[in-house]
Amino acid sequence: MTEDFEKDFFPNAEVIHMEVDLLNDLWEDLKEEIALNEWSEEEGVRYILASGLAALRIVRLKESLARSEEDSQAMIDRLQQERMQIEGRYAVMKYRAYQFMQATKTLQMQLNTCQVQLEGLRRLNNQLRAKLEDDSAR
Repeated sequence: MTEDFEKDFFPNAEVIHMEVDLLNDLWEDLKEEIALNEWSEEEGVRYILASGLAALRIVRLKESLARSEEDSQAMIDRLQQERMQIEGRYAVMKYRAYQFMQATKTLQMQLNTCQVQLEGLRRLNNQLRAKLEDDSAR
């Protein structure tokens, strides 16, 4: 079940590690925005990257529709804001869901190991009880 979910929701998903050098003033601005939204630094960077990507895509759309009526421009502005928020939230939720799914797999393996060990301990306990009853009967 978890594997089907993973295939459907995270096709070709894998976590990559990325390092970027930033000037301190940009990092301070990012941290301020992250703090205002009460995100962790990792969560905030993911949100900002996804929102920024959505913003760039919308700028491209705006440029292609620049000849449109002003009402269309207002609608595009509103859609841009909504899409940036949705894309950012989606990136954070998708990553969290992926982490939870991986944690579930790990916990399931640990549970299976514990259940096997418990069954072994129960068998050993029963054997020791039988031996004690045998010894006390003599």
